[in-house]
Amino acid sequence: MKTIANLTSTIIFIYPFSALAHLRWFTEDQAKVKTTFEFDHIYFFLIILAIGYCLICLFLEIRSKKNITISKIMNRSITFNGFEWEILKGSIVLMLILNIIHGVYIAPNLDPAVIGKDLCILIQALIIVCSTIHNLLLFSSIIFCLSLTLINFGFGLSIDYIPEFLAIALCFFAIELNKFRNINLLKNFKRYINKDLPCQILRLFFGVQLVVLAIHNKFMNPDLGLFFLRDYPFVNFVKGIGLHFFDDIYFVFSAGLAELCFGLLLILNISTRFVSLCVIFFFSVTSVIFGIHELTGHLPIIFGLIIVFLHSNNGKDIKNAENSEWSPNNYSLSKSST
Repeated sequence: MKTIANLTSTIIFIYPFSALAHLRWFTEDQAKVKTTFEFDHIYFFLIILAIGYCLICLFLEIRSKKNITISKIMNRSITFNGFEWEILKGSIVLMLILNIIHGVYIAPNLDPAVIGKDLCILIQALIIVCSTIHNLLLFSSIIFCLSLTLINFGFGLSIDYIPEFLAIALCFFAIELNKFRNINLLKNFKRYINKDLPCQILRLFFGVQLVVLAIHNKFMNPDLGLFFLRDYPFVNFVKGIGLHFFDDIYFVFSAGLAELCFGLLLILNISTRFVSLCVIFFFSVTSVIFGIHELTGHLPIIFGLIIVFLHSNNGKDIKNAENSEWSPNNYSLSKSST
């Protein structure tokens, strides 16, 4: 019974996060904030649950440095000789192609008419073309797109997407930068420019993205979540299983807490493999539930987190676990860099 209770509590904490990730895709952006969180014992329980989850991740991280079995599970890299980066690039291309087909610019809540529908198609097509030519061109085209988005839609709307797309742009820039790490100009930065840098960038900025979504779309704007749950009441499955005291406002708060914890753990590089696997799973589940509308926008972050999951030892020294009884496989960014 205790095991079932713990499992139920974990699901209550984790599940809402992915379902409510980009609330502005499903709700009117003009919604004004009227609702506030009035803390009671349920909020306190959710906060304790979040802290407990973080402590479990911290425990796994500490144990992975001392226990060879946990270290192999948590930190050993799985690589495909650079092919994983081509898959990430392909996910971006697929997302942009679907955007063009459905008349979407970056995300469903960004009105293409603000910039001009033809220009929106041209910008996204430019990124697609650049991705097939060179990584630096891909980096430049994404930065150009983000700059245009920030200028036309403002910081309030753009902030929901800037960290994610900036992560991808800087990731491919770092891949190219790694090829020139031995030149005199970059010698002083050689310790930072290494094969782990692209993964560290993805991990860090995806973590920032989740924290931003938690604060901007949940804690600062709880009405967005309430409007979403009004249209999709089945998402609050806790109430659906008979726990009627678990109102929608609690569900929104738990979603924000989950995003905040996942984001901070990724930023701090704590139990990265476990955390990224949780995020991948729940993004994938909600993509299936809500269909192409949800899947399209989440393709890059899903595939990006898969790479973070595969290269979860990025930035860590795990060779000393259990007196160096084993050493992880090294991986290469591309065939040309091996």
